[in-house]
Amino acid sequence: MPSAMLVLTYIFLFVVLGAMALYGYCAWKDQRAMLRAKIYARSRDRHTTTFDSDVAVATDRDNQPLFKSQSPLQHTSIMIQPAESQRTEL
Repeated sequence: MPSAMLVLTYIFLFVVLGAMALYGYCAWKDQRAMLRAKIYARSRDRHTTTFDSDVAVATDRDNQPLFKSQSPLQHTSIMIQPAESQRTEL
């Protein structure tokens, strides 16, 4: 029968090697996810949007705008007036 010291050594090695394997697997998965996100961002930037004066324009694969107007609020003006209770008489 193996001695208690040998059993404890095997348990220690099993725990340490298991922790190293788990750490390596998590690092590999994280690296894969970051690479996938980088590829997705590159693909998205190349094919779907161009940025023109802080307005995102949806484009097709040939960089042609999908809509006629680049900004839906281009010709819209909004007037904000105070409510009746906030108006003061001069």
